[in-house]
Amino acid sequence: MIIRGLVVAAGGFLFVFAPGLPMKLLIQRFRSFDRDLLYWGIGTWFVALLPMLFLQSLIRQFVLGPGSSDAVPEGVWRFLLPLLSSLVGALVVQGALYLVLRRKRPEGSAHFMDGLSLGFGSGLVVQVFIGLTFISAGFRLSFGDLSTPFQNVLAELPLHVLSVWLLAHLLYRAAVPLVNGALGVLLARAVAGRIRFLLLAIATYTVFESAFAFVQLSLGGQSSEALSAGGMNLVNLFITVAYYIFAFVLAYRWLISQDVS
Repeated sequence: MIIRGLVVAAGGFLFVFAPGLPMKLLIQRFRSFDRDLLYWGIGTWFVALLPMLFLQSLIRQFVLGPGSSDAVPEGVWRFLLPLLSSLVGALVVQGALYLVLRRKRPEGSAHFMDGLSLGFGSGLVVQVFIGLTFISAGFRLSFGDLSTPFQNVLAELPLHVLSVWLLAHLLYRAAVPLVNGALGVLLARAVAGRIRFLLLAIATYTVFESAFAFVQLSLGGQSSEALSAGGMNLVNLFITVAYYIFAFVLAYRWLISQDVS
């Protein structure tokens, strides 16, 4: 139990600092970020979080009606619900970032590094509190504390499944800032007068968030809340790992291929 708890706690620490890897890769290529816009990206995400969660919850209640939040919709709503939730998230977050970039870079003066810095900043804090939850749960598990359902699940999982589950979370945490950075570049182009790139950023965010859910549901996933974690099934977990590796590589290769002038 001690080793298991330390593994979870270590995974939590790595989760919190996982964006350091993509940041280092991008600094090697582009030298530095605009710190002001990086912080604005962080702040904008926090401001957009509450209305995003409220609207997503509203849609879920409209579709499912009163009852358990873990319920899975039937029929076509099984796939439409994650799509609508992702679209709402895209509209709120990307819309807020676009407005901030327009204000910070008026008269269409936004360029590549402006968008990359703002977008990457918004991705730095996504789900960061999950890492703190892992750290707390890991240390409590080390002392044999099984007082919560989450810690009971961690205690019962085979160690190899737990390790892959943690890896899936780490890859998600590393991929999100890169994907958001790429979306920020699209927003910079939209601010420069090509509004179609705002629509492309919204569409890309929606696809990134919902495509994985579609795959999981097609394989018979039962809980939409478990999708971001890949569930506890090894097949689902390996699909999760592959998906976020693909997203990481694709976003990074696209960014380094762009003309930064």
